[in-house]
Amino acid sequence: MEAPRLRVHIVFWTRFMQLREFLEKRFPQKLEITGEPVSIPNAFEVLLPDSGQVLHSKQNGDGAPTPGSVLSTAADV
Repeated sequence: MEAPRLRVHIVFWTRFMQLREFLEKRFPQKLEITGEPVSIPNAFEVLLPDSGQVLHSKQNGDGAPTPGSVLSTAADV
């Protein structure tokens, strides 16, 4: 039986596609990634919708997102 995929939701501005492609290559068939555009410049939030946990929040001071910074935080989950 296949393990359920981890749901990841990204509220993005410009880097969503880049991060999604990176995560899909790094974790094939393990993630269900969704996203939504926002009208707030420089917004970039990475959330686990099932738990409500925030993995990355540029608006809360996490700075510009990089795949490494998101993976580092995700490793603690």
